[in-house]
Amino acid sequence: MITLNLLDQKRKNSYHWRRLLLTIQSGIELWFFTILCLGIIFSAAEYFLQTNFEDTTAQNALINQTIGGDQQEILAINYQLKEIDGMQREYIAWDPFLMALVNVIPPDLKLRNLTIDATAMTVDITGIAKDRATLLKLKSGLANLYVTDKVNSPIDNLLRKDNIDFAFHLLLNPQRLRYD
Repeated sequence: MITLNLLDQKRKNSYHWRRLLLTIQSGIELWFFTILCLGIIFSAAEYFLQTNFEDTTAQNALINQTIGGDQQEILAINYQLKEIDGMQREYIAWDPFLMALVNVIPPDLKLRNLTIDATAMTVDITGIAKDRATLLKLKSGLANLYVTDKVNSPIDNLLRKDNIDFAFHLLLNPQRLRYD
């Protein structure tokens, strides 16, 4: 191989350095261009992801508000149902007891007062009986009622023979009364 040296050493070094600088400059330009393209791509991706994130967040907020409203409505309904359940558990069906009580009262007896205490589960009955037999019939009828645990009557109910002022105090069984 033959090498021709048409250029002197000084020019040769100058061209060599210039070619090296042009190569370095092209490499730096290529590197900056690559970084610029990556920056544009990353900026576009960030914008796309940010808008999608904002849309998703807005939809979730809407869903959460809808669920929150529904949740509040469900909680209100559950509260009402618990209140109704509590009322039903405490409910006492008095009408069967009152019907049985009316059937026990003899026709020649007059009631003055009938007091029902639901918390103490007691009934106080006062009135006037025509005679002692009517009063004893009432007492046995009250004692035989399905809900009575005990029938209390003062002894002075039996002291008179006719037109007897009477008073009875009945103690009721709440289990029989509630589950009639």
